[in-house]
Amino acid sequence: MPSEKQREASRLNGAASRGPVTPRGKAHSSRNATTHGLTARDVVLSNENPEAYQPIEDRIRTLKLENRAQVIEGDLLKADISGADVVTIYLLTQSNDLLRPHLEKSLRPGARIVSHDYPIRGWNPDVVEKVDAYRRVHYLFLYEVGKK
Repeated sequence: MPSEKQREASRLNGAASRGPVTPRGKAHSSRNATTHGLTARDVVLSNENPEAYQPIEDRIRTLKLENRAQVIEGDLLKADISGADVVTIYLLTQSNDLLRPHLEKSLRPGARIVSHDYPIRGWNPDVVEKVDAYRRVHYLFLYEVGKK
């Protein structure tokens, strides 16, 4: 059983943490959500090739996460995302502009949005992370709903 001093040190370390920094740490962290009971849902746009998402569905089955993660076909601007803890998007800035009102209306305070390469105009990101991958520089914009 940790002492009060140890618990306080853990709280301070957690508050100061910026999350994992190594590729291995980030990969491990990305699997934490399912370990802690969070759920995931990928919205496949109606005009996309569903076969491209078969590997995701296969991985969900392999990890036995069918009741916590799913791929659905639908309209991103109408999809029910109200239960999401984290939403990840890889859309152009203009598409983010269209999606922003849906995110604001649907997500509860504290939910997070990660936008790959393109910011959400009108919002200030909590973190902007520069990532070098596949011979290209990428940016991840992290937002928290309800934060000014």
